[in-house]
Amino acid sequence: MDDLDKFRVSWKKELKEKKTKSGTSDQKSDTKNTVKNTVDINAQANYTPFTIVETLLKGKRLQDGDKSTSARVTNQNEASTSEKLTNQNEASTSERLTNQNALKRRKMNNEDDEEKNKTLGFLETLISDLDEINDIPFFDIEIPREIGVKIFKHLSMKDLCNCAQVSSSWRSLANDQLLWFPFYISLGLSDEVSIDNEPNWKEAVRDGLMQKDLLLANWKGRIGRVTTLEHVTGGVLCTASSSDNAVIAGYSNGSVRLWKVNGQVENETMLFSCDMPEVKHVAVNSIVSIATYTNGDINIWSTEHGGDPVHRYHQNCIRCASIATDAAQVASTSGRELRVEAANGSGNWYKQDSIILDTDIEDMKLFPMLDKNQQATNVALITSTGLYIYQPAPGPRHLSLVHAFVGGSGIPTCMEVMNNCIVCGFGVAGFQESFSVKFFDVETKNIKQVFRGHTWNVTCIHGDDALRSMFVTGCKDKRVRLFDLRLESNRPVMSLSGHGGAVTQVQADDWKVLSGGMEGMVCLWDQRMQRKLWDTYARHPVRYTHFKGSSLVTANIPNIKSLQDDFETVTHKRLRGELRHYNFLADQTREGLPSVCLSNYDEPEGYNYNIRLTAPYDDV
Repeated sequence: MDDLDKFRVSWKKELKEKKTKSGTSDQKSDTKNTVKNTVDINAQANYTPFTIVETLLKGKRLQDGDKSTSARVTNQNEASTSEKLTNQNEASTSERLTNQNALKRRKMNNEDDEEKNKTLGFLETLISDLDEINDIPFFDIEIPREIGVKIFKHLSMKDLCNCAQVSSSWRSLANDQLLWFPFYISLGLSDEVSIDNEPNWKEAVRDGLMQKDLLLANWKGRIGRVTTLEHVTGGVLCTASSSDNAVIAGYSNGSVRLWKVNGQVENETMLFSCDMPEVKHVAVNSIVSIATYTNGDINIWSTEHGGDPVHRYHQNCIRCASIATDAAQVASTSGRELRVEAANGSGNWYKQDSIILDTDIEDMKLFPMLDKNQQATNVALITSTGLYIYQPAPGPRHLSLVHAFVGGSGIPTCMEVMNNCIVCGFGVAGFQESFSVKFFDVETKNIKQVFRGHTWNVTCIHGDDALRSMFVTGCKDKRVRLFDLRLESNRPVMSLSGHGGAVTQVQADDWKVLSGGMEGMVCLWDQRMQRKLWDTYARHPVRYTHFKGSSLVTANIPNIKSLQDDFETVTHKRLRGELRHYNFLADQTREGLPSVCLSNYDEPEGYNYNIRLTAPYDDV
């Protein structure tokens, strides 16, 4: 029996004792009043002094017979009164025994009710307990606040709001911080918070839900602020990337720019602006930012401080580069060589590992190990002969073959890591293997699932741990396809068409799909309605898209990245590409209005010039 059941049993026992005492006292008082009334009535009817006084007033003397008669009458009255009292006492005793038997039966019924309440919900049991009480209401009983909080922890948000309307004591209990902080975490409003961060978690939950509704409406209606990130003079946009709080871009003249993003674009930083070859790759996370150049140089900066590079190294003919999700670790490939650079605890960079394979490396991606307690990562490698997983130092170095590309199975055209699986999209790869998506298990090194339904090469795949049951693909046939891992069928559950060229970028969450194409169009799709909500267009192909929360970053990168003339220093707008940042929590239509029109009119009091308007300007 837990603390809550013990409290309910002791509470009911106390109420029963109070009812029993009150019932016994009421019976005693009723008995006394009945006896008193009976005596008064008999005395008035048979009291002999009235007869004696009447005889004396008539002048007659009182005879001895009259005295004896009066005494006899008095004795008879006393005897009859004592008999009545005895009968009444016996009746009250029998009634008391009857009441005790009724209490025993009621106790047995209560025990049966308790057994029935075990099958009921907590709220139904609480309501039934309140219905049984008539003398003492529940909210007038003083109970420890800790027990009340423990009881209310079983209620939903709606039930807590209803309980807060009962009385002031219940409102104080229903608004407790310990009750609303778990709702804030379970709704996914924030992960890295503690209970001391907010003075009122109920208001934080309310504001968070209102913000989610506003964000959903703004995404569907394309309401927000669009910022075109400033272009570097004399350069063409070559590559772009972003993280949760930063956007990085590389240009054809060797310049690299970094923007800090915190709701809106701010703190632009020029990381590198000297005469360098064309930037080939850029990547950024919360710790470091990297850029690779066509001459084989790799520069690494601190994302927080920027400035000069904290580390640089050289590798001939860099084909691809990757950065860890949230660690100071960089991997790059050149021909058959894989090189991994990392920073130690003091911030000093060193060559962590290097390995040379038998054939050239076509694609590579860093992904975290299954053991989250370790900071090391695995490397997924694609060559012309097979798919490999390499575990670099520190620790035992191990290269394992996952799948061999033999017998016309083809080389993957794209790769993604999700749900402890390496997902590869294939183009022409034989009669039955062409245009498919395969899931390779990291632990067993076997093919886990195969999905079909494409009519041309698979160009891009997206799926992460947040989207565990679904993934989305883009194809050269201009279609976006959504697959459900929970179904037995290996065919897409949704096929979306609206692009004028091959699909180059895809991303999805629980309700929407974002895609970009070679024709320069970015489209937003609604999964439930299976239709396009809106699209935007720029001149050049979409090479990068990424969204999270209220932020969206798109990059339209031209195919030709060189200037038309060797003496030209200013690139025309139609040739330089475009990098955009969308903030769907900013209402651009209210910018430039007076502050009185932007107030929310929630303050109950008004003084001086801060007075609520009868008809607010922003509602007219």
